[in-house]
Amino acid sequence: MPSSSSVILPLFCALLLLSASWAASDSIEEEFYHCVCSNTNISIPISEAFFIQNNSALTSILESTAENLRCLVQSRHKPELIFKPLDEFQVQKAVICARKLGIQLRVRSGGHDYEGLSYKYMPEGATIKPQNACTSI
Repeated sequence: MPSSSSVILPLFCALLLLSASWAASDSIEEEFYHCVCSNTNISIPISEAFFIQNNSALTSILESTAENLRCLVQSRHKPELIFKPLDEFQVQKAVICARKLGIQLRVRSGGHDYEGLSYKYMPEGATIKPQNACTSI
């Protein structure tokens, strides 16, 4: 019969490898940020352009730009992140990265939205707010 130390050591090593692989995997927010920032010389300030669910600013941004107040029901899902691009190139990068990562992207620009689709969020979705970008979008 094998000793307890010979059984525990491989089990410990397996758990250590699993925890290391979990720690190495980025969240969808981090992957989106790295994708948008890749292949560009422009530095995108995280605090000004990216807002995630555990950031208190996300709720205030959602509420401050709401055109249809009845869509601000607490029971609705909030987006995983809100991205406020600084120029049209970043809008393009956001669309490409969302497609690459397989996340749904909603645009909330303050224009007409009869169906209220920009207020409805999927669990793994992002909202892009292009009002800071060029008006020719």
